[in-house]
This record gives sequence, structure tokens and C-alpha cells, in this order.
Amino acid sequence: MLIVAGFIAIAYALVCTSVLLLQNRLIFCPASVIKNTPADFGLPYEEVCLPISTKGKVEKMHSWWIPSDSPESKVMLYLHGNASNIGAYLEIAQRLNQVGLSLLLIDYRGYGRSEGKFPRESQVYQDAQVAWDYLVQQRGINPQDILVYGHSLGGAIGIDLAVRNPEIAGLIVEGSFTSMRDMADYEKKYGFLPIDLLLTQRFDSISKI
Repeated sequence: MLIVAGFIAIAYALVCTSVLLLQNRLIFCPASVIKNTPADFGLPYEEVCLPISTKGKVEKMHSWWIPSDSPESKVMLYLHGNASNIGAYLEIAQRLNQVGLSLLLIDYRGYGRSEGKFPRESQVYQDAQVAWDYLVQQRGINPQDILVYGHSLGGAIGIDLAVRNPEIAGLIVEGSFTSMRDMADYEKKYGFLPIDLLLTQRFDSISKI
């Protein structure tokens, strides 16, 4: 009986350790293959690679700049969800461009053609900030002309970006969540684990609103 209990305890400890160390692989599901480009939707675009810092080295974050016909148009920074890449959002990009918006679509590190591997919460926040800084500092866009659209996980990233850049023109959040802690409760399959002790990727959006 003691041997069985010991095996159960060891198995439980291994599960806890796996969740602690590998949870970013449970949250982030990078899609590396880009199936479409803006050209497939008749959109003019520019490939933009932005430098991001990862453990002391510089890597490239891939993005698409899709300009509007009007040089004075508002600009939208599009932040996608956890299991796709920018190639999956070109239909909505086309519609947004048709109503007069310029767009910057970014792939977080490890996604699409961006360098890196599985990101972490702090890193995707950094990726969004790098994109924001590019728009403001390199393209010279007034922050009050920049809208942010965040889908799913991108909504949590967008909320964090808006808090750090309150001069933002506006924020749209679609299909996101209040926090990763609440998501764990919603999923129910993690109820047997001490989630509060194990969770490092918190995405605590509700506390930022």
C-alpha cells in the first residue's frame, strides 16, 4: 500500500513539475506555416522585420504593414490568438483596410516567420510594445491615431499594451478571457492541481481594466 501511495505521490509531483515548467507550451501553440499573404487578397503590403531581444540576443519579429489609400487614416495594430499566425487573419484585414484603416499585423516570436521558440507572457507583451514603438517612432504615427485589435490571447496582450500606453486611440477585444487562472477553472481539467502555486503565465487582464 505504501509503495502504491509512493508511486501516486511521485506521479503527482511529476505532473505538477511539468505544468510549472512547460505551461507556456500549453498556452502557446505557434503555427509556423503561413498559407496566405496580403497579395492573395489584393492588398498592398510591406514585409517588416522588427528586432526583439531574447536572452541577450537579437531576433527578428515578422510583420506585415498594409497601408490605406489615405495617408491620414487611422492605424490598427492587430494582435492574433494563441494557435495561428498572421496569415489566418487576412480576410478581416481586408475588410478593415476597405473601411480606410492602415494595419500592422505581427507574429509573436515563434509564430509564422518570426524567429524564436515558444514565447512567454512577458515576451509577447514585449513583442506588442516593439510593434507599438515601431509605429510611433519609425513611422511617425501619432499614438492617438493608433487602434489596437486583440483576438483571444491577443486581447490579453492588447489590454496590457493599452495600460502601458494610455494615449492609445482605442482598444477592441474579441473573444478573450479575464485571466489564465479563470481559464484554468473554466477548463476544469486542472482542478486537481495547486494552480495558484504553479501558474507563472497569468495574463491577469481583469486586474488591469
